[in-house]
Amino acid sequence: MRAGVVCATRPCQITAAQALEPFYDKFDPEFVALRTIFREVLQKEDELNEIVQLVGKDSLAETDKIILETAR
Repeated sequence: MRAGVVCATRPCQITAAQALEPFYDKFDPEFVALRTIFREVLQKEDELNEIVQLVGKDSLAETDKIILETAR
């Protein structure tokens, strides 16, 4: 749903990110894609940090170690 649309059955739920997407598309078309990639990397970092806390950093694959270091 777009900002300014009135919902009859339930309140409109639009996030700040959704509201700003037209702005980002106009001024920096790559922003939304990059934001998504960064979120994925940070989510992967959280998952890897949990693994490191449980079994140690040595148990990670080399690619996972690189992702963890890059995210920091």
